[in-house]
Amino acid sequence: LFLNPSQVWLQSPGYVTRMVSRNYQPLLVKSDVRSPGNCLDVSAKTSQDGKTLVLQVVNLGNDPTTATLILNGFTPRKRTARVEVLAGPLNARNTTDNPERIKPNRTEWEHGLEGGRASFGFPANSFTVIRFD
Repeated sequence: LFLNPSQVWLQSPGYVTRMVSRNYQPLLVKSDVRSPGNCLDVSAKTSQDGKTLVLQVVNLGNDPTTATLILNGFTPRKRTARVEVLAGPLNARNTTDNPERIKPNRTEWEHGLEGGRASFGFPANSFTVIRFD
């Protein structure tokens, strides 16, 4: 959180904290990830009733990466997943002149999971939260 006498704005860590808290789920799910250069890091969590699955994915690479998501033992009830992505250059900052230069982008993604598989593109230098309900 940054502020001056006339405004308050978030930096990337503040947005990441908000993204995680909005999509909190209590149970960690075993997850495996393989990516070129080991640039992806993933954490998967589910609700206690098993009806919601949240993936938190970091792309540490300087290039976008497309991954195949394989969801074993989970079938979403909805055809879309909520996606929130925070991406940008590692040295980017939000300033008083441009307080929203780096901010999350929220979308609905029609995942088309067939046989528990779908492809998703992760932008370079990004943190992505995908919420399946």
